[in-house]
Amino acid sequence: MSIHISGRRWFNKNEGNTYHSVTIFADGKQIAYVPYVYGYDDQYLQTAVDKLKELGYIDYNGPFSALNLLGLLDASWDSVDVARKKDL
Repeated sequence: MSIHISGRRWFNKNEGNTYHSVTIFADGKQIAYVPYVYGYDDQYLQTAVDKLKELGYIDYNGPFSALNLLGLLDASWDSVDVARKKDL
């Protein structure tokens, strides 16, 4: 099974916080969407791993980081910064 994670990040200039959303695909089909979550940089990957665990795609709760767990899967990911909250 091939997993692809697509993250979108938005910086709220008024508050000084970054938020993200995540869309997860398995074999080309969307299996999950997580809207509007606080977190910057690669935090969207941890959000995706948490969702994949919740959905039963990952059955592991050890000390591995999100990147290590995604490395165990046939996973790819990308992210883009968006200018507006509604683009998340």
